[in-house]
Amino acid sequence: MIFLIGLKMASVYLQNVSLSYPIYGASSRSIKNFLINKVATNHFISKDSIIALNSINLDIKSGDRIGLFGPNGSGKSTLLKVISGIYKTKNGICSVDGRTTSLLSISSGMDFNGTGIDNIFSRGFLLGMSYAEISSLKDKIIEFSGLGNFINLPIRMYSSGMQMRLGFAISVFSNPEILIMDEWLSVGDEEFSVKANNKLNSMINDSNILIIASHNLDLLKNICNNIVHLSNGSITNIEKII
Repeated sequence: MIFLIGLKMASVYLQNVSLSYPIYGASSRSIKNFLINKVATNHFISKDSIIALNSINLDIKSGDRIGLFGPNGSGKSTLLKVISGIYKTKNGICSVDGRTTSLLSISSGMDFNGTGIDNIFSRGFLLGMSYAEISSLKDKIIEFSGLGNFINLPIRMYSSGMQMRLGFAISVFSNPEILIMDEWLSVGDEEFSVKANNKLNSMINDSNILIIASHNLDLLKNICNNIVHLSNGSITNIEKII
């Protein structure tokens, strides 16, 4: 059991959350088939969508380390995007209380015409940080990224590795209450990767809640206290790790 003293109690609550993706160009989207379905059944039938999530119920509280496990297409990444607020669902309730940092896309919200400094502030704001917080952490972010004087250049001039290092550095200094990850990140060269892994471990320990999706069951068992097994968009089992 993990006890968090003096920290705000974060939470993630999902009740009957479902999400479907439309299949564009499907034959059942024709007006003729739409009207046939309506007349024959007296209600609308959707034969042109895929159910990505089906009646998901989770009550995640401070101290929880949640692992999402399942094969490709089971709904892991979609569920993370719903919790992160990237996908909106009209079906069910998704309530997230606490500052959330999502490492699903560490370059999200970055302006490629802006300098590294500009992006520290813009991505920091996106992650819920105040101007004062970002200003106090700016030098640490720059030092951690290892970009040196490149930080004053537009990031369109960076290599993909440099962009990733900057995005990662901003994210890991955001002090999240809820940390969301899709697989364990591998960032940069060997030297930076060691530093990044140490920072990630520290970030996980300091966060109130961790939600991570992975195909690596052993990894999830090492860092999580509950593993949610998913298949075809549904929860099939919640395994408690002692």
